[in-house]
Amino acid sequence: MGYSSFDLPDGYWMLYVLRLEHGYHYIGITTNLKHRLSQHESGKGALATKQHKPIKLLGVYSVGYMSYEEAEKYEDAFTLAMVIDHGKKWRGGRYCNGCKQKTAEKLYRQIDEKYKYPLDTYSYSYEFKTVARHKKPKRKKGMSKEMRKQIKKAEAQNRAAIRRRFGNIV
Repeated sequence: MGYSSFDLPDGYWMLYVLRLEHGYHYIGITTNLKHRLSQHESGKGALATKQHKPIKLLGVYSVGYMSYEEAEKYEDAFTLAMVIDHGKKWRGGRYCNGCKQKTAEKLYRQIDEKYKYPLDTYSYSYEFKTVARHKKPKRKKGMSKEMRKQIKKAEAQNRAAIRRRFGNIV
């Protein structure tokens, strides 16, 4: 089962996974994928995608025809499973602020088994607009060689600190 575009019938729920800045991921549900992705891209989406800009759509999964409340349970189950498997940098559903792995394990055990089965995967590819990066300051022509060395050293230390804190930024 698959659709050739992002346009889906009304009431047909899809679950999607986004890669965000700083090693975070976001899981969401929607009946209109194209519209929801544009919301995330413009900064009007979920809290997690406002704090960490979306980079890429990683996957789209078929949930099916159902109520919002039912689709939300699939989203919660998927989010908790990802937190258990990959750590606390996964957001989605009621867990948009994240939770710890031990907490996720307890909550996952309480979810009905029917929401835990594997979902059909669609192969959509979507790259978000490139994220603006900080530009290096322009160096003045009259700067001494010693000053340029100090600036290079400070920039390298800053990059190392960012890598330690956030991991490699895509």
